[in-house]
Amino acid sequence: MVVPDEIAATIQIAVPPRRRAEAAIKLAFEVPSIDDLRATVAGLGGQVDPSTTEWDFQGFRRCDGVDPEGNVIQLLEAIARDA
Repeated sequence: MVVPDEIAATIQIAVPPRRRAEAAIKLAFEVPSIDDLRATVAGLGGQVDPSTTEWDFQGFRRCDGVDPEGNVIQLLEAIARDA
């Protein structure tokens, strides 16, 4: 697929990607460990927000981040329950 010139001229690619928080959908991924993914995500061109922004809700620790294109994503790590 080729992007028409008039549309291509309006596309701006930023490094790091500009955070696009106004999307219609935010994908969430359940992961074993948010901390363990920080370096991997950064190495692939994305970013996980700092641990100080994490919050707990409905049995999961949650943290937002961005993929390499700037789309906001959420990582969910199950919170261990006391037996």
